[in-house]
Amino acid sequence: MKFKERWNRFWNRDTDQVLYSVICILAVPALLMAGWYLWMTAYVIPKQIQGCMMLRVTGLYCPGCGGTRAVFALLSGDVIKSVAYHPAVLYGVVLFVVYFGSQTLMRLTKGKVKGLAMKPLYLYILLGIICVNFIIRNVLLLAFGIATL
Repeated sequence: MKFKERWNRFWNRDTDQVLYSVICILAVPALLMAGWYLWMTAYVIPKQIQGCMMLRVTGLYCPGCGGTRAVFALLSGDVIKSVAYHPAVLYGVVLFVVYFGSQTLMRLTKGKVKGLAMKPLYLYILLGIICVNFIIRNVLLLAFGIATL
């Protein structure tokens, strides 16, 4: 079978099959990259270089401000602190674990257990969490002078 035929067979599957396959293929490199990034920010990069460039230049929080701290807090088991730093991190982790776990279970049981189907709504919720977090943090900072990070 030629590459083009295999490629077409792959993309003619349903969205969840394609997404699951992509996650399986990219999971190990993504975890290695995330571990490398966290190691670099924690131990290698000097503290004066770290931080959000947008915050340093404009004085405003960016939509991702607090994300790295949220990941560190979550990895150390402090869920409350993680949510306080950036709530989208916990939502994303829970969504990934539930989706990937249910899809794996569905494949292992040959369809007897129904897997969670990925819907655009889940991504819209994630985007909404990021936007609300961005707006609230900057309103608190600009209107009341409350630094939240």
